[in-house]
This record gives sequence, C-alpha cells and structure tokens, in this order.
Amino acid sequence: MLARLKPALGSVRRKLSLDPGMLLLGLGSTTPWIVMGCLNTLLLPVLTTCYRLDAAVVAWAVTLPRILGMILDPLIGHFSDMTRSKWGRRKPYIAIGAIGCALSLSLMWWISPAADETSKIAYFAVTNLVLWISFSVYYIPYGALCYEFTEDYHERIKLMTINSWFCLLPGLGSGWLYWLALKPFFGGELNGVRAITLALIPVILVFSAGPLLRAHERIVRPVQMRPNLWKGLRETLRNQPFLYVLMIRASNALGVWIFNGMLFYINTFCVFGGDKTQGAALTAGSVTGVSLLSMVVMPLTPALGRHIGKRGLLIAGAACGVLGAIAVILLTQPSHPWAQVVAVALLAPMGFLQGIAISALMPDICDLDELQHGTRREGLFNAIVAALTKAEVAVAVLVVGSLINASGFVPTAVAQSSGTQLHLRLFGFGPFLICSLFSLFLATRFPLTEATTKLIQAELGARRAAGEPQTFPS
Repeated sequence: MLARLKPALGSVRRKLSLDPGMLLLGLGSTTPWIVMGCLNTLLLPVLTTCYRLDAAVVAWAVTLPRILGMILDPLIGHFSDMTRSKWGRRKPYIAIGAIGCALSLSLMWWISPAADETSKIAYFAVTNLVLWISFSVYYIPYGALCYEFTEDYHERIKLMTINSWFCLLPGLGSGWLYWLALKPFFGGELNGVRAITLALIPVILVFSAGPLLRAHERIVRPVQMRPNLWKGLRETLRNQPFLYVLMIRASNALGVWIFNGMLFYINTFCVFGGDKTQGAALTAGSVTGVSLLSMVVMPLTPALGRHIGKRGLLIAGAACGVLGAIAVILLTQPSHPWAQVVAVALLAPMGFLQGIAISALMPDICDLDELQHGTRREGLFNAIVAALTKAEVAVAVLVVGSLINASGFVPTAVAQSSGTQLHLRLFGFGPFLICSLFSLFLATRFPLTEATTKLIQAELGARRAAGEPQTFPS
C-alpha cells in the first residue's frame, strides 16, 4: 500500500513545492494592501467623525490627487520597462515607492482637528497625492516583476496564489485598526491612528524588502528598437482579453469598495444603534473572517486551476460573489449581528479566486501582446491596472461619500433615523449585488483559454528560436 502511495505523494509534493524566490516576491504584495486596508478602514470614519468634515468634501479631497496620480501611471510603467541599471529595471522603483508609501501614510493624520476646514482639506489632498504617487512607483514595477517571473501556465497560478495569500495578511489586522484606535489608552482616536500608522512604517519596509532580496528579473535579448508610449497605450487598450480583465476588475472592486465603505455605517447605526466600538468590532470581525477563511482555503487554488483553468476560476469566484451579496443582505440584522460574519465568509472565494485568476492571466495577456506586436511591456500593462485601481478607489470614495449624504446621515448625531438606516442598507448592499452579477456575466464570456495560451507560447518560442527582434529591454 505504502509503495503504491509514494508516486502519488511525490506528485503532490512537486505541485506544492515553493520556490524561495516566489516566497520573497510574495512578501512584497503585502505593501499595497497595508496601504489600501488602512485607508479603507480609517479614512472616512476619522475624517467625518473626528475631523468633522463633510463626507462629500472628503471624497473630493482624496479623489482629485488619485486622478492626478493616474496620469503618471503609464509614464512610470513605460520608464520601468525601459530602465537599465545594475539593480535591474524594477527594483530601484520598488525601493523608492516603499519608502514613500510608509512615510506618507503616517504623515496623513498629523494636522490638528482645530485647524480651519480649508487647511484640513488641503493637507489631506497633498498627503494623498504623495501617497498615491508613491503607491504607483512601488506597485507598477512590482507587478511587472511578478508577470515576468515564469512562462509556465500553471506556475503562474501558483505564484499568484502565493502573492494573494500574502495580500491577505494585512486583512487580518487592518479591519481592527479603527477599533484599536478607539481604545482609551491612546488618549483619543486621533492619537491612536497616529501611533498605529507610525508603527506601520517598519512593517511596510520589511515586507517591501522581499522582492529586492531574491526575486530575479528575466534575462532577454538586447533591444532592437524603442517602443513608443502612446502607440503602446493604444495597442494595450485594444487587447480584447485585457479589456475583459479591466471590466471584471472594475465591476468587482467597485462593488466591494462601496460595500466596505458603507459597512461601518451600517453596522454602527443600523445594527448597534450608534455604538461605534461595537460597529467597528463587527466590521473588523467580518474582514478578519474573510481573510482567515481565504488563507486556509487558498492553497487549494492551484490544484483547482489545473482542472478548470483560469477562466473557470473567474466564473467560480464571481458566482461566490453573487451568493455572498445575497447572504449579507439577509443576515445583517440587529437581532443576530454576528451572523454577518457567516454571510461575509462567502465572499472569501470571490476575492481570492477572481484575484488569483486575473493576476495569473496578466502574463498570458502580455504573451498575446508580444505575439501581436513583438513587444514585451509588462510595466505598461500593470500601469494601466494601477491606474484602474486608483480609479476604482476614487470612484468608490466619491460614491460612498455621496451615498452617505444622500442617506440623510448626520455626523453629529449618535443615533440615525429609521429612514437613514434604510437608505444606508440599500446604498451599501444594492450596488454590491449589481456589480457581482455583472462580473459573473463578463466572466462567462472571457475569451482566453489554456489551449489558446499554449498555442501563443509555442509560436513565441518558435520566433525566439529563429532570432526575430523584439522591443523588450534587457
């Protein structure tokens, strides 16, 4: 019996084996999620209830810098593709971006609540601009480094599974940050936020060091010509599978960001009648529950991907999102508040299945782009993804701020009216369900399959063997 099991166990061990380079590269994926987790948890609650700023004004103050940062994203991606240094094309940007993210995230909260409204808005706008530029300088080259790590179809799923697992680490704690900041030993919630974000500076720097220590950059042939940025943008945005990925990402993220942004208000004022501590605890518990479940189940994704492919992972994740959106509507009730954690747990497969599938599909899309145009430009593709990420967050913040105001929410009131509570629930859960349904519709129509990808790679292999020129920087 044991002799018959050994070959099978050896096969499983090979499939689950981890390249140390993959692990170190995966460490770097925590930095963007520390930043976004902090902003998602702290920004609107602190600025509306501590700084007493209007939610819609706050939304615009933090959105305009992100829009300005989006303009720079294609340039950062293009420069990363074309950079030549003894440290490689990606690593210098990753180091600079990590330092900028760590410092600007901490500096954001140091203006006094007693300052006049114009000064507070200007301060938050400037610190947000610095943060999102730093985010791009880190995230775009880091993502490109991940795209070019391996050419194997299933190894790409494994790598992105590792990255996604590390992405979940901030989710274990970020949802509790506002709850922690409210603790009396800080002497006030603003002091708590300042102390927490200061403590995050070394955390961000340590995790960001992973890609710098070990991750390799692909060695390619010398450049034969220099690609044009504007022509490259047009060509990438005409790539059909890439457009599907962008639409699925946008639909999924917009629904999730609106849901997350409204969840604190729903839990605090609809479930606990204005108790901020209990509302923050329930919101944090839901986020932590999703992260824990995802971390346990996620390692099975590469094996699942071998059976149903990346397109199948997209569809499965979208279907879980629809079920989770329905369940959270039904189970978020004052009579049994913590049942929400069970409902939100259904969202875990949505997040990691779709996230892994989309990340693993991006190298395949870059292969298709090379086949069509003879150019490798992982940096430019990831720049567009980064710009979309900013747009998603910016639009979500604007929408959430507007929805909070439209609900009749009164920042100075401890309890909200029954009409306001109804509107908070409607505005928080409705967009999430609609976006989940649209994401499922798009996933069922995604055009790039495993068979198509292998044909593309075979053709590229033949071209490279024949020595055809490429516009891929060395």
